[in-house]
Amino acid sequence: MTAKNDLTPKTGKPSVELEVPLNTPSGVVSTITFRRGKAKDMMAAQRIEADPARRELVLMTMLAEEKLTPEDLEELDLADLAEVQAAFQSLFLRSAG
Repeated sequence: MTAKNDLTPKTGKPSVELEVPLNTPSGVVSTITFRRGKAKDMMAAQRIEADPARRELVLMTMLAEEKLTPEDLEELDLADLAEVQAAFQSLFLRSAG
């Protein structure tokens, strides 16, 4: 995997440089950066989407600094998706130390 994955949860913002950039209506997205979420973000995603797999995509788009839709994320290359999911999941981890 050659995508750069900067997992900096807690104090920083995890981001992923995509190996295969996304073409979206808002333009080309080559990096996805996540802000820290709150419980209200998760609750909003649960109200929007009942399916757990799709709910994760909804929450990812809500927390991404880039203007994305779940449909945009469905177009991710699988290797990039794995990196994006790892960065997203790092938001749920406590930092060591």
